[in-house]
Amino acid sequence: MKLFGTRKGLVAARQSLLFSEAALRASGEHVVQAEALAAVLTTWGAVWQARQDADDALARANARVAWCSYSLDRVIKRLANELLRDTGGKSEHPVFRAFFPEAPSTVVKLALEAKLERCADFAVVASRRVPGEGALAALKAIEAAMREGQAALKQRRDAEQARTSAGLDAASWRNAADATRQSVALQLQAWALANDEARSYAARFFPSEVSRQGAEGEASQEADEG
Repeated sequence: MKLFGTRKGLVAARQSLLFSEAALRASGEHVVQAEALAAVLTTWGAVWQARQDADDALARANARVAWCSYSLDRVIKRLANELLRDTGGKSEHPVFRAFFPEAPSTVVKLALEAKLERCADFAVVASRRVPGEGALAALKAIEAAMREGQAALKQRRDAEQARTSAGLDAASWRNAADATRQSVALQLQAWALANDEARSYAARFFPSEVSRQGAEGEASQEADEG
């Protein structure tokens, strides 16, 4: 019997368990073992839903971060334009250079977290070099956009933590499922020995083993026909 391990998807693992449980019931000999697998299956839905909810929450958080970054870009450009208006369009003017020692496009290209850190410098500069009314309004808009960006980053951090937790729960479910499957396989092997069944008897109740045996049987038949 092949273990699920960490690579087996939750949906595929559920299908495998369903096969085993149904095959055990169909045999008419292993109801107890079928019930053991059925108990594991009853916990699958909560694990799956938690993982889906975590994935959805992270997708929403990433979308919010992207939008907040774009919104901050717009007001950064607005500030640059207002400063240029105040300085007669001269990007080399000391006032403009105080706010933007680098090109505004360089600030815009930063990831949101780095962009927020960079934008925090604007308030420091404004306390020393008071800009015109339009630039002051742009600075207030930047502050508002920064608050939104900080909230978006927190939402994403929380979503990432929730997704990690959901992933750990999924791994725990796979481990529990594997432990139950191993126990069932051992019981089936013991039953097969006591009832003069083939050594491969237990494997008949696990889909990956059934598929492998079927493929080997077909290969043997083709060889015989050849």
